[in-house]
Amino acid sequence: GIFQIAPKAYGLKAFELGGRGSVEAVKIANPNRINVTAYAVRGDGYLFVTIINKTHGPGSREAEVAILGDGVTLHAEDIFLTAPNGDVTTRAGVTLGGAPIPNDGPWLGKWTALPPDTTGQCVVKVAAASAAIARMALEK
Repeated sequence: GIFQIAPKAYGLKAFELGGRGSVEAVKIANPNRINVTAYAVRGDGYLFVTIINKTHGPGSREAEVAILGDGVTLHAEDIFLTAPNGDVTTRAGVTLGGAPIPNDGPWLGKWTALPPDTTGQCVVKVAAASAAIARMALEK
């Protein structure tokens, strides 16, 4: 039959990308006190941090989050889960890594390199009503 990928499936795919490994304590700086939640795991040679910006609607703001992780190298990437116009009720137009999850082919989302930060932290900007997964390589 014909089916369509629901927005909930994007959240499941996002946690599949950033949720494999052992739970890790991580410090995040959020000086503007934006309503964000972060989850971190260490596995496969990476520290993965999933950040969810829960603000939405009028007055919502982008969150600029600095991640401080022990043993993290300068190589970091991120991938974003977004909805059109930050609409948390949408049923269409959602993307992960800049691509939709099709019902008849492979997902083609991509990780994007973050600019190197020499201070030992990773800075990720997460739009309102969206989520980001940061993937930071660990020292060997």
